[in-house]
Amino acid sequence: TKAAPSLAGVAMRDLGRLRTVAMIVARHGFGPWLMRTPLGRLFDQPPQGDAALREASAPVRFAKLLAALGPTYIKLGQILSMRKDLFAPEWIEALETLQDNAPRLPCDAIRAQVEESLGGRLEDLYASFEQEPLGTASIAQTHRARTREGDDVVVKVQRPGIEATMRSDLDLLYLGAQILEASIDEMQLAGVVAIVEEFEKGVLKELNFHQELANLLEFQRNLDLTRKVTVPRPYPALSTRTVLTMQFFAGQPIRKLAPKSPEAQAVVNEVVYSAFKQVLVDGVFHGDPHAGNLLCADDGTLCMIDLGMVGRLTPEQRDD
Repeated sequence: TKAAPSLAGVAMRDLGRLRTVAMIVARHGFGPWLMRTPLGRLFDQPPQGDAALREASAPVRFAKLLAALGPTYIKLGQILSMRKDLFAPEWIEALETLQDNAPRLPCDAIRAQVEESLGGRLEDLYASFEQEPLGTASIAQTHRARTREGDDVVVKVQRPGIEATMRSDLDLLYLGAQILEASIDEMQLAGVVAIVEEFEKGVLKELNFHQELANLLEFQRNLDLTRKVTVPRPYPALSTRTVLTMQFFAGQPIRKLAPKSPEAQAVVNEVVYSAFKQVLVDGVFHGDPHAGNLLCADDGTLCMIDLGMVGRLTPEQRDD
């Protein structure tokens, strides 16, 4: 159990970061909430919100706030976007905008990370490697490539320094959650400390791509070959703790399907079947199944990606 919230116990480095975070929170119109907590002592006078954001709703301002705070908070927003048990529809809709929202890494940083992690020149490791990213996420960026054997693959490259950044941000998130619960009754009902605790456990595992590679192999073993559900095949020889190479799947995020179309209905059937099988039979399930992490091919095949975060159930839990 971590210590009770206290600004006096925060290191000077973290105090500076906490002040910066508080200023960004206030700029997005949440200053009155801050002033109800010990964080209000960070300000000489009540902070004013950004005039350009005043007309926006609270859910939209909250999503913009998480985007402004960076990758750790974007990741938190992605997780919260699936918590329809906690948030009203307008909050879920705003948070869903974060599912494909992360800053792009320059090509030089990607090359340096791949070459350092795999111990060779990019040109020697892959027959081709596209500079334009396939996707950007809070923890990593993905690029299409081709192996020396001619296989089309996706290379997931961890953001340099992201682990240190996230560990620091997680400490501040935990402190902020404790302060909110101690100061605002509504926050106790929402259970923000418990949310941060679960988020921390998942994120720290997700930072180790060896774990995601093992998850991919486990999910492959669990696939029902009679159904149109799959996961990418990983390439262990081209994977490390910070670089993961896996089979390319030609598909689009399921959110791009026309609502209530026959294609969408078929995908829903596969999603529901797969979810029940993972929970009730396999005992291991996708822990981050937002719409950007479920791809659909033209033939209706569903592919689960981004398996760094999974949940597990004991046989007793599955029986219950």
